[in-house]
Amino acid sequence: MAGKCKTVTFVMLLSLADLAATTLLYMNGVNLNKFMYDLNFFNIFTSLLDLWVLGLLRVCVLFGAVLSVLYNTRDAVPRIKLSRSWIGILPAAVCAYTFVKLLLYSEKEVKFPHRPWFWASFVGSIVGSAVFYLNGTLLSRISPQE
Repeated sequence: MAGKCKTVTFVMLLSLADLAATTLLYMNGVNLNKFMYDLNFFNIFTSLLDLWVLGLLRVCVLFGAVLSVLYNTRDAVPRIKLSRSWIGILPAAVCAYTFVKLLLYSEKEVKFPHRPWFWASFVGSIVGSAVFYLNGTLLSRISPQE
């Protein structure tokens, strides 16, 4: 039981750290008006709201996997092992979209190379995808007998 609890705790902490970092980078630190502005005037070329939504998606998928492992380990772990291809495809798709976002953002933003918040969000999205894959792998290695 201790192995499962440690793994689940580690996965949740990494996922929440990913969400916190993604949110902090999206908000440019503490710019709380940015979220409402991007919701009202969304522009795929200049807004980073879509990268934040993909970060939220990663956390929600892992939270669902963690809940299934906590409440039904015997059935959840084999199902997570069967879905390992999806655990690899989702972060690969997010990385591909992040690179497309780099191209879209560079198309319209005049001061593109000198935007540190964009670069931090860009790298954070790629690192978050790698953390998602790591967390999925950790959850699939839990012993179903625990």
